[in-house]
Amino acid sequence: MFYTGDIEGNELQVYYGGGGDWPWDIGWDAVGSPSAPFTRLNNKPTGIDIIEQTAEKATVLITREWEGSTFAQFITLTNGSDKVDVHFEVSWAMANHTLKLAFPVKADADKATYEVAYGAFQRSTVRETAWDRARFEQSWGISGWT
Repeated sequence: MFYTGDIEGNELQVYYGGGGDWPWDIGWDAVGSPSAPFTRLNNKPTGIDIIEQTAEKATVLITREWEGSTFAQFITLTNGSDKVDVHFEVSWAMANHTLKLAFPVKADADKATYEVAYGAFQRSTVRETAWDRARFEQSWGISGWT
């Protein structure tokens, strides 16, 4: 976990999907609401290994297991860079559940812009109306946001 005060980043969270007809049939109450119930996967790692350590970069592999699922997380720091690269490989064994890797951020903006394959779209970051709350999902094709 990365800690910023009392907020944890790089946190694995599991949400129950409600068992709809389709695996992606997950509603606002399941994952979109700040009060949606979830399970924090903060169990002890089964392994922590340094897999690369050079003058240019260092990569740590953290492995975990939970309820028959396995997680391999690669965290890379590059010399001279401000960013932390996080890559995940997951073998997921839970039906009707959704896995989320949470990185809470504080942002002061009324809208967020999302990139998709052939363009971009904006969504409100404020959930004041029923219409705003109904539009919590983002496209599977999102490659980034600004």
